[in-house]
Amino acid sequence: MLFEHEEGRKFVREMKKTLEKEKGNIVTSEQIAVLASNYAEHLKSHIWKEENVLFKIANEAISEEKDEEIVQLFREYEEKEIGHGVHEHYIDIISRVSHTST
Repeated sequence: MLFEHEEGRKFVREMKKTLEKEKGNIVTSEQIAVLASNYAEHLKSHIWKEENVLFKIANEAISEEKDEEIVQLFREYEEKEIGHGVHEHYIDIISRVSHTST
């Protein structure tokens, strides 16, 4: 799973590099679309593995009390590092986009 995280970072770096080239008309929007599509497929596969394998293993290994503690730590981190309401804002955007694309 860690390898896949690095692979995802490589996709993002490649897209960034390609977008910079696009500013100089060196690449086409189709090339960027292919990179974005490949990254999206990578994310779908990775998220499926997390949800259907990794998280199931974690749920069996971590007590409910410890799970609640971890969730609270994530909330505190998000509040401190990302800001109040930002997480919910992005969830709202995803929800709206996914409803309009179906």
